Amino acid sequence: MDLDLTREPFSRYGSYLAVGWEHEGDLFDPPLGSGLYVRSHHARAVIRRELFLVRGLDGGESYELESAAVPAELTLRPSPGARRKGEVRICFDASGNLRLQGRGMGVRLQVPTGQGVVTYSEAPDLVTVNAREATRRYQVHSLAGSLRLTTEWEGVSAGETTVDLLPDSDGIWEVAIDEYWSTWVRPESRAEYDEVQADSRSHFERFRDGLGTPPTDPLLRDAWERAAYVCWSCVVNPSGQLQRPTMFMSLNWMDQVWSWDNCFIAQALARGHQDLAWDQWFVVFDHQDEYGAIPDGLNDVFRHYNFCKPPVHGWTLLELLRRSRAELPRSAIEQAFRHLARHTRWFLRHRRREGDALPYYLHGNDSGWDNATMFDDGVPLIAPDLAALLVAQCDALATVATDLAIDVEDPGGGAALWKREADALLAGLMDLWDGDRFVPARIVPGRETVPVQTRSLIPTIPIFLGERLNAAVRERLIESIRSLVTEHGVATEPVDSEGYESDGYWRGPVWAPSTYLVVIGLRACGEPELAQMISDRFCKTCAENGFAENFDAVTGRGLRDLSYTWTASTFLLLQGA
Repeated sequence: MDLDLTREPFSRYGSYLAVGWEHEGDLFDPPLGSGLYVRSHHARAVIRRELFLVRGLDGGESYELESAAVPAELTLRPSPGARRKGEVRICFDASGNLRLQGRGMGVRLQVPTGQGVVTYSEAPDLVTVNAREATRRYQVHSLAGSLRLTTEWEGVSAGETTVDLLPDSDGIWEVAIDEYWSTWVRPESRAEYDEVQADSRSHFERFRDGLGTPPTDPLLRDAWERAAYVCWSCVVNPSGQLQRPTMFMSLNWMDQVWSWDNCFIAQALARGHQDLAWDQWFVVFDHQDEYGAIPDGLNDVFRHYNFCKPPVHGWTLLELLRRSRAELPRSAIEQAFRHLARHTRWFLRHRRREGDALPYYLHGNDSGWDNATMFDDGVPLIAPDLAALLVAQCDALATVATDLAIDVEDPGGGAALWKREADALLAGLMDLWDGDRFVPARIVPGRETVPVQTRSLIPTIPIFLGERLNAAVRERLIESIRSLVTEHGVATEPVDSEGYESDGYWRGPVWAPSTYLVVIGLRACGEPELAQMISDRFCKTCAENGFAENFDAVTGRGLRDLSYTWTASTFLLLQGA
């Protein structure tokens, strides 16, 4: 399987580094123009990601390179127009550091300038780049050939800087680029490059094979392996705020965890990588606050609670318990139960107006559907999807409480308590039904709630509850979903709606989580043919266009971040992971 580095960055399980092509006109313009960059993915939204622009080198002249990559190795060669020869091989070691080996050509690493960038050399075989914004230093350690640092000092930081990797008399050079926090210690020895590359390849193959049996269709089989690579390469090692191995959403731009994305990822991992799956569920609960809230977003440097995300965690807990091949210790299940109970009470106590049956959202971001048309009239908003997901979450708590024989007096609450909460929420949800659809309601201070008209897919999400809904409601929701199906899945806004935008984020494009919630809801409602059609169309779109953050509902073109673990994980789930 060949990687497309304009979509899928080259990295390895555990590493915060990635290598990928960036072009002017992308979501963010690269600092040194279009080219191949080594990036750091610590501290999202704080740092400039780019550490080095990588170019070929002949004498003092640099030139463009072309790339070819497979999961365990990236190969660089002079572009045909350069009229030069040579080759560079790049891989990652088990610690997430880079190894580069060149033959017949040199390489120039150009360092983007900026506040806090300091470069220096403490020995002939060492060049250090202190990237303050990345909260790390990078030691370029020459193992063969030589280094040449050219830099300008501008008082408190480095100006224009290049690090040249130069071949020896045999035309060979090799370097390691080690990422470290405070102190670099020269290794007593290093494994040979080929050993490092073989270890990376073996690690990926074990991860891929653990996901299950790939589909037999050649197009889908290739997409399965690509999805496995996207997920494998986006796992980062524990560091700072992250207390366990954590899968970021991407190593392009969406490089952190959001606290519902992680639930779909956990489910895709559960059968073959049980420990890693549970880590994805627990990683946000490691930061649950005293009120029961969990962070909206999280990375190794910071977390924030400015928004929340929808409560898919109870459904996911049951799925992890069902899918895991080895039984989880009772103590871990009890811990998960208490986290989930506190999370649910947070919605019921702190996101529900006194006397109301249902909680509300305070922003589109809270729903995960950031700018959906449902929020055009404002907030606070009582929403059908939030009510339905909380019904499922309370049902999950009741199920787990029964399995654990937890009494109602227990601080977590017993099965009977959570069953009553679920039934009350379901009754409140049905109060939003107008005979044709679920109607969101905006809370207006001093007035009754005001119905909100929207053609968004969101009010159909209660289909997720299956037979918890009566037959007439299920039938009408199925028809509403059918009207939103395109050749690429389920549009989040009808393509004939005034609110539709082809690249409008949640105002039209096809997304993985909404697709999956609809598919499992249709299956639960006895509509396997429609569920399968939607699944097939979505998976075909992924196979043809990569695992983008979302897709144009009409053309299927990948939009926004073009390599997203949320999407890859949903593909794997729909293909039987």
